[in-house]
Amino acid sequence: MHRMQSDFSEASLVHNLQRAIATNNNMIFHYWMVYMSATTKPKSLKSDYLSQPIYAWINQSNLESNRYLKSDTFLDSFNEYMKSVIELHSMTRTVSYPATTMASLLDKYNAEVIRAVLEMQETPHEIVYRIDDVRLLHYFDLWHNGSAVKYGTPLVIVYAPVNSYHIMDIRRGRSIVENFVSAGFDVYVIDWGRQLNNKPSLSDYVDYIHKSIEEVKKITQSAQVSILGYSWGGVLSMIYSSIRGKNVKNLILQSAHVDFDKDSSILASWFRRLPVDDIIREFDSIDCRLINLALIMRNPAVHSFDAFRFGGHMNKGASYSQLGLDATRIAAWMSDTPMIPAGFFRDYIAKLYQQNQLVNNKLEIILPDKDKPEIVDLAQITMPLLNIVDDLDDICTLPAASPINDIATSNDKKLIRFPIGHIELSISSNSHKELWPQVVKWLELRSSKE
Repeated sequence: MHRMQSDFSEASLVHNLQRAIATNNNMIFHYWMVYMSATTKPKSLKSDYLSQPIYAWINQSNLESNRYLKSDTFLDSFNEYMKSVIELHSMTRTVSYPATTMASLLDKYNAEVIRAVLEMQETPHEIVYRIDDVRLLHYFDLWHNGSAVKYGTPLVIVYAPVNSYHIMDIRRGRSIVENFVSAGFDVYVIDWGRQLNNKPSLSDYVDYIHKSIEEVKKITQSAQVSILGYSWGGVLSMIYSSIRGKNVKNLILQSAHVDFDKDSSILASWFRRLPVDDIIREFDSIDCRLINLALIMRNPAVHSFDAFRFGGHMNKGASYSQLGLDATRIAAWMSDTPMIPAGFFRDYIAKLYQQNQLVNNKLEIILPDKDKPEIVDLAQITMPLLNIVDDLDDICTLPAASPINDIATSNDKKLIRFPIGHIELSISSNSHKELWPQVVKWLELRSSKE
């Protein structure tokens, strides 16, 4: 969606179109430089596997992308490209109504198909609470002999608002939700929904967590809940747990930033240079397909095939038909992106990535039950803490995620390092065999019995 109004003329349209083409060609040139460098530079081979030409080139292109796409030269071009795209969008939207309408109809159809694919093997659940586009999902066990809830402390899962909740419940046998439900936990997931009607600030999203947890407490008659927060949802969970810690019995973080300045990833470098004020002036909502595109553009030759790579991780050694089904589900999840409010996007990018307010005790949150802003102090996290980080994560790097174990003042803190990948941590066969049983056991030991 958009809101900036601008005067339209043929000359200004041509000027903006020429600028967009020029900046786009400049970006293409930079990627050509990356891939030429990967082709001509001596390869650092570490195994027979990498000595095969295609894999050696892929490995070298990843190294070159990680070096070149974070350079000032590229970031300056990236900034100019983003500004040119924003200006061109502002100029052309007044004449793009038919195309925009057709795109909207296609998006609606595609969204229905995608949801049908994702809902095929969901863990059974019901909607128990709604506010704006946010839904609170309550899960129950129909797959494991209908076993009753064993633990009196309910678990609330908070995923990243830039994708759908299905990453936590991708399919039977590869589901974080299923792991906890089958172990006897009373599991709830905060589903952010399509987010077109959600309130537009970081504080509002923390308040959605607060209202959902109050609803869980009322349903379960429990004084506290445990929280599992993933990625951006982990950051929101940290914020909530620091200012409403009395409601949180245990906190589990999965691939969640703490010190944003220590994130050396390509994506973080781009977010730090993003002209966020220009974006917010032009758009009311941010299409998260753009974030998925950014993930691909870290190395298009590699990340364009992420759905197949992730599908392979879900079930190594499976039949080709099963791998195909898994890849289809991952592709559907990656396509199931919402339109997040521009205000929330601005707060998250500007206050966290660009200003690093969270770790520096400068982030202010305003909740309706208080008449003034509250400063987020992560030292107020005193409940048992389990922090799951990934040595191979190139979306939330280890140095950015691990400091919470030093900052939180809990006497019961644990750090699990699992070398696999940001998304693979949720869905891979290895993580469900070796990691998630550890996490379930950790929470069992810290949850009250029924």
